[in-house]
Amino acid sequence: MGPTEVGDDARSLLRYLHRTFEALRFGPFRRYLGALIWWNAAMSMQMLVRGYLAYDLTGSFAALGLLGIASAVPMLLLSPFGGVVADRTSRRAVLQIGQGFGLAMAVTVALVIFASYLTFWVLLLASVAQGAMMALVMPSRQAYLPEVREGDKRIILIDGQAAGAVNRVPAAGEARANLHVGGRAEKAELTAREIEICAAIGPTLQDRGLVFVGIDVIGDYLTEINVTSPTGIQEINRFDGVKLESQIWDAVEARVHARHREPPA
Repeated sequence: MGPTEVGDDARSLLRYLHRTFEALRFGPFRRYLGALIWWNAAMSMQMLVRGYLAYDLTGSFAALGLLGIASAVPMLLLSPFGGVVADRTSRRAVLQIGQGFGLAMAVTVALVIFASYLTFWVLLLASVAQGAMMALVMPSRQAYLPEVREGDKRIILIDGQAAGAVNRVPAAGEARANLHVGGRAEKAELTAREIEICAAIGPTLQDRGLVFVGIDVIGDYLTEINVTSPTGIQEINRFDGVKLESQIWDAVEARVHARHREPPA
C-alpha cells in the first residue's frame, strides 16, 4: 500500500469518526446522553459497592445473593405498574423524580457509612429501594407511545422541504403501523407541530445534501429519520394527486446545475 492509499484511508477514517460523533454538536442530546451515562454508572457502582460491603460485613456469599434477590423481586413485581405510570403521567417528571430518589438514596447510605451505623439490613433495604425505583423509571425511558393507535405519520421532505404526508394506522392487535405488516394508509395533512419539526431539521438535511428523506412522527414526537429509500411516495401521490418522484429529480438536477454553476434549464 502506497502513501496515497494510506492518506486516503486516514481521511476516510477521520470523516467516519466526525460523522459518528456529530450528534454531540446538539446541546439537548449531549445533556441527555451525559445524564444517561452518569445515571447508569452511578447505579452500577452502587450495586458493586453494596455487594462488597455486604461481604465485608458478613463474610457470606449468601448475603450477596440475597442482595441480588432483594433488588430483582421489586423490579419483577412493580414493572407492570411502571408501565402504567409511564403511559398515564409525564415521563419526564417520572425520570426526574426517580433520579432525585436515587441521589437521595445514595446520600443516605453514604451518611450511614460515615456515621458507622452501616449494617447488612441497611444494604438490603437500599437494594429493595433501588429495585423498586428502577421498576418505575425504566418503562418511562423506553415507553410505548399510545398515540401510535391514531397513526404513525410518514412525511416526505425534498431538499429539506416538506412535500407531503401519509398517515399509517396499525391493524387491530398490532403495534406496528408499517404498511407491509398490515398498516392502513390514510390521507394526512401536516399539523403545526409537524411543520415545526420539518422547519427545525430541514436546513440540516439541505446542508448534508439529503434530497430525499422520510421522517416518522407519532403524536408530537419525531421517531425516525429515513435517508436510504423512504416509502410512502405512491400513497401520497394517490391521495394528493401529485408526482413526488418528479419533484425529487427536479431537486437533484437543481443541485447538479448549482454545483457546476449553471442555471437550471
